[in-house]
Amino acid sequence: MTTEPTTTTDNLREVVAFLTQGSPPRYPFSNARLTKMVYLADWKAALTYGRQITQIRWVFNHYGPWVPDVVDSIRHDPAFRIEKKRNGLGGPKEEIRQIRDVPITTLLQKQEIALTHVVDETIGLDWTTFIRLVYSTFPVVNQPRFATLDLPMLASEYKRQTLETK
Repeated sequence: MTTEPTTTTDNLREVVAFLTQGSPPRYPFSNARLTKMVYLADWKAALTYGRQITQIRWVFNHYGPWVPDVVDSIRHDPAFRIEKKRNGLGGPKEEIRQIRDVPITTLLQKQEIALTHVVDETIGLDWTTFIRLVYSTFPVVNQPRFATLDLPMLASEYKRQTLETK
């Protein structure tokens, strides 16, 4: 744990490692689920602390918040294995597993708290329930498709709207 925020690829690598280490052993993540878990962690951190954990510029595309950055950050990392598989509909998917420990040295304690929250809230959810959670977040509900999601700004807007309705 460090006291200064980082903006490096190591930060994203450690975010992925933290999420996968905090999950049941040998629990596989699809690219989509892992990416959306990072989104949820960034959203939680923006709501709680006013800034994202990662420096990802999130885009709301056809399938919700999406960027290739998450899996690309570990694609050639020997601590992770990415396997090509088929999803339930027969389409291609990538499954991610952490196969070696990754030291967590750059994450702040408050970032780890946000990540732990996401693991705790999502690990037992089936895909339908998980995706409903992602699609129910304020940025997805309130932004048009293909918008870049400025999570800290949207967190401020969410808090402002919430206070106005009380």
